[in-house]
Amino acid sequence: MRIADYVRLLHGNLLRSKLRTGLTMLSVIIGAVAVISVLAATLTVRSVVEQQLSASGALTSVTVSGNPSDHGGGGGGGQVAPSSAANANPLTKALAAQLGGLPHVVAVSPQMQVHSVQSIGLQGGDGKQYQSQRLLAVVANKAGIQSVQAGRFIRDGETKAIVLSADYVASFGLAGAQDLVGRTVILYGQPGQSLGTPPVQPGPGQPGGQQPPSVQVTATVVGVTSGGQQSGESVVSQSWGTTLDTQYHCAQAAPNGQAQGRPGQGPGPCQMVAQDPVAINGYENIVVKVDATDSVAGVARQIKALGVFTQTAQDILDQVSSVLTIVGLILGAIGALSLLVATIGIINTMIMATYERRREIGVMRATGASRRTVLTMFTLEAGMIGFWGGMLGLGIALLVRLVGNNVLNKVLADQGLAGTDVISFPVWLVVGVVAGTTLLGIVAGVLPAGRAARLDPVEALASAG
Repeated sequence: MRIADYVRLLHGNLLRSKLRTGLTMLSVIIGAVAVISVLAATLTVRSVVEQQLSASGALTSVTVSGNPSDHGGGGGGGQVAPSSAANANPLTKALAAQLGGLPHVVAVSPQMQVHSVQSIGLQGGDGKQYQSQRLLAVVANKAGIQSVQAGRFIRDGETKAIVLSADYVASFGLAGAQDLVGRTVILYGQPGQSLGTPPVQPGPGQPGGQQPPSVQVTATVVGVTSGGQQSGESVVSQSWGTTLDTQYHCAQAAPNGQAQGRPGQGPGPCQMVAQDPVAINGYENIVVKVDATDSVAGVARQIKALGVFTQTAQDILDQVSSVLTIVGLILGAIGALSLLVATIGIINTMIMATYERRREIGVMRATGASRRTVLTMFTLEAGMIGFWGGMLGLGIALLVRLVGNNVLNKVLADQGLAGTDVISFPVWLVVGVVAGTTLLGIVAGVLPAGRAARLDPVEALASAG
């Protein structure tokens, strides 16, 4: 038989029992959609992560921390007791300068969290204060500049300027991020946190070390962070952040003319001595900008050799991939189960077709058709069920992709995140699913086709009659 004859005959046979063929094909469609969804979901998540890392410049950056748990927060600034030699923060000004001299390093941005700011309010607003979740002080160079959805990023050395978190737009009751740019906000301190202003010295008869009242400073909003930044994170320049976090203690003149800490309520004149937060506690982390993506791994190894911890975009991608692998295996098991059900359905459909078409098989064999012809016909018929099930499943998945991309594009744009049409089906996935379901149908049809090919023509005609 010619191929065209096989195709015409196969479609005619499948249409004999439309309901049964449709239900069998439905199970294949469900299995195909499940497999495509699992693989597309893992690819989409990885694609979104890669796009965000690329947009933020993280692909050519190395984040340095003194402790593996410090990549997301903690150290730098604030009133923390001086560290002992055993647990001292290694992220010092000297280390930052050393990192800047490494080969392939183009910029270094030391960063610290400003702990002295307790809350932030909008000048001329409703008077409410909103807790400052995370205020970061950075060196605004190639390593420290972050993306903004409105306005601009801070300039290095700029004072009384702040890039606010996008979270404050809703908190202040504004319509959009652009409405916040140019507004003045109030940074509120707390007792014991000076915001860069020396506390008033205790008056005569007052005990030494009296807590100063809460202080406040104003800052102009020059930009609003994109939604991709860490939730609640606002940014000021490194120099101004260091000033805000500078703490003072009361000291009295010693016999040798040097200032020494005043232990209690002892008599004598008191002068306020500034304490550099970086000198005491070090930086929270240091972001190192590398000249090319290929140089990141080598620079990270050199930095690790200095006794500190590093994190690169590849590390993040590896972590994401590990999670996606586990999730993919779980969801893949569900998809495999649906394909198993589809396989059983194809076997059942073809066995029923064998019993119903015994007379047809007998006539074919009696008129000269070989067992191989019968075997090929029934096997290809089962494969045709798998093929069309895979094609229809792919069509449904493509429709879901179209709708899903439209929704995701809008969500990402509303949050100020990079990414367009993140749901994608690579060629290998499209071809693999259709080829896989077709092969599945052929394998499932081998057993029924073998039974049909082994039927004796005389017995087949006699039983059918």
